[in-house]
Amino acid sequence: MTASYQLLLSGLLAALITVPAVQAQVYRTVDANGNVIYTDKKPKDSKPSEKVEIGPILTLPATPVRPRPPRTSAKEQRAAAYKSVVITAPEDQKSFPNPASISVAAKVTPALQSGHRFRLLVNGEVEQDSKSPRFQIKRPNRGAHSLQVQVIDGRGKALISSKTSTIYVHRHRAHINREGATQFGKKKEVSMLAFF
Repeated sequence: MTASYQLLLSGLLAALITVPAVQAQVYRTVDANGNVIYTDKKPKDSKPSEKVEIGPILTLPATPVRPRPPRTSAKEQRAAAYKSVVITAPEDQKSFPNPASISVAAKVTPALQSGHRFRLLVNGEVEQDSKSPRFQIKRPNRGAHSLQVQVIDGRGKALISSKTSTIYVHRHRAHINREGATQFGKKKEVSMLAFF
């Protein structure tokens, strides 16, 4: 059934429902060939006619139309299959004193599907995309950093995201004590390493 036909049928039904319940008289006649004719006008000729008694108009409530659920694409169905993605290393709240790099590893359940990739976010910014769930953050700046791993599709849309974990990077620097101790009557500068 086409949409235009359904629309026309709905319009006709609505018109019939809204017509006032006025019953016109109906007449039944038989022509010379024996055909039965029903009309709302009394025949003017002398043909015999009889009034037809019409019972009450039968009305039925409209059948509720349930909207179809939206169709999901095959990619969306595959994306819905991911149960979880977690960062397995480093552990949350871990500190790194003066690291050259930091390794990040993740695990997705079930396994990564064709066309999908892993994405590492550091402080909410994209750091790397990879087919592997392992990443290297090279020479990270000192301070607190939030880490999150996502599984993305071929267009870069995030399908599932891990919980955010936080790591702390400490860097040492030389601190000069110019008011330091003296040696052999001369002032000596004392250097100390400090982690911040």
